[in-house]
Amino acid sequence: MFGFLVRLLPFWVREPLLVVVGSVFGVRIMYLAAVEREWVPAGIGTVWWG
Repeated sequence: MFGFLVRLLPFWVREPLLVVVGSVFGVRIMYLAAVEREWVPAGIGTVWWG
């Protein structure tokens, strides 16, 4: 359902929105990796954010 709604948005709205959501997700997972001192979330966050 969310994918369908995102596809309805014009390109100039959809792409920045996806970049912001992806960046927030990457920063959040890197924060959790630093707090919990885990390597797996740090690797996922690095790949996702980098």
